[in-house]
Amino acid sequence: MADSSGQERTEEATPRKRQQARRKGTVARSHDLTSALVIIALLLVLPSAVGNLGSSMMSSVHGGLRTVPHDLGSASINRYFWSVFQGPALALMPILLVATGVGLAANFAQGGLRA
Repeated sequence: MADSSGQERTEEATPRKRQQARRKGTVARSHDLTSALVIIALLLVLPSAVGNLGSSMMSSVHGGLRTVPHDLGSASINRYFWSVFQGPALALMPILLVATGVGLAANFAQGGLRA
């Protein structure tokens, strides 16, 4: 009756109840813990990634200004766009991969594969 009356439980859940809750996906997850782990991981990765991103952006701007296409066909605009944004996009990948990987790992560690 502790469920319906709002009273606190006096005893720990049995291993069977924990297993059933995990199977149903009703396990408590901390969004704050996940966010904190992602922020810590990004603080460790950002110093090296920002330097790489800055140099990539500078070379992209220089190269983009040097190689502006004269014809406005879709193929030449496509090539130009890719040549200008390829470097910065690839420089952002470590940041995105670390944030995604740590977030997924933290959620998995807290409750398994179920959402």
